Amino acid sequence: MTQIDTAAEILNKGGLVIFPTETVCGVGGLITKTGAIKRLYSLKQRDKNRPTLALAKDLDQAREWVAFNEGAEKLAAAFWPGPLTICLPVKKSVPEALLGPGNTLGVRVSSHPFLKQLLPRLESPLLAPSANFQGKLMPKSYTEIDKQLASLVDYVVDIEPEAKIPSTIVSFAEQKYNLVRKGPITQGAIDKVLKTKE
Repeated sequence: MTQIDTAAEILNKGGLVIFPTETVCGVGGLITKTGAIKRLYSLKQRDKNRPTLALAKDLDQAREWVAFNEGAEKLAAAFWPGPLTICLPVKKSVPEALLGPGNTLGVRVSSHPFLKQLLPRLESPLLAPSANFQGKLMPKSYTEIDKQLASLVDYVVDIEPEAKIPSTIVSFAEQKYNLVRKGPITQGAIDKVLKTKE
């Protein structure tokens, strides 16, 4: 079995996997697996009121889970697949712990070659917080993954992440977008797409 085969089988059965992304290393399970979500928050020692982003296989799947507005559609067209997480109001029922302000869920379509092959084989979007304990450094390479965290999940993919910095996060909890976290995609680039002036 390839690493993609193994990761897909484990995730679809409700397990947790550490994997590379186009930013840093991520750890997660499927958004539809309640047990995986509870275990993920527990092992990461993550605040239950801290939202978690999800990786969708494509824009169509993202639209199934969150309600896109015109601005979000423009940003997705410009920057997906890529390191831009967009927080939008949820359309499907998801655990409250995953939600941000305004009942939003952060979604992204990944450009990492491994995830581009893995995500279409999964039953639902993949939760993808960084692969670290809360408050610890995010792993920018396979060798930086905390060995204790690795021992608590079901599988670790031995492939490097790409950009080494977390994704840019924007939120449409309100009508106008809000830059939640700076990252590889600048506010200037976002404003250019949206043709807005601050």
